[in-house]
Amino acid sequence: MDTESARFLRQSTPLSHLDFEGIMWVDYTRITLVSKHTLERLTIDQKLTFRNNIHQKAYPEIVIAAVKQEKASGSPFIHIIKKHGIR
Repeated sequence: MDTESARFLRQSTPLSHLDFEGIMWVDYTRITLVSKHTLERLTIDQKLTFRNNIHQKAYPEIVIAAVKQEKASGSPFIHIIKKHGIR
């Protein structure tokens, strides 16, 4: 665990970074789109790869898209994916 993460854990919880061990890593590429007109962001994660010290598994066909808004309102992106039956 890096120094900044250990400091955050120590300040936010009663736990010590020494009680934790990294056993799985998740790698991905993220694109973030920010609306010029509303308080909305869209993050798109792709090239997902999960790995540990023994195995690695990639999921290049999976994309995770997340809309982040100040409050639930009409999102053009959500409208488009629902129209096309994408989950």
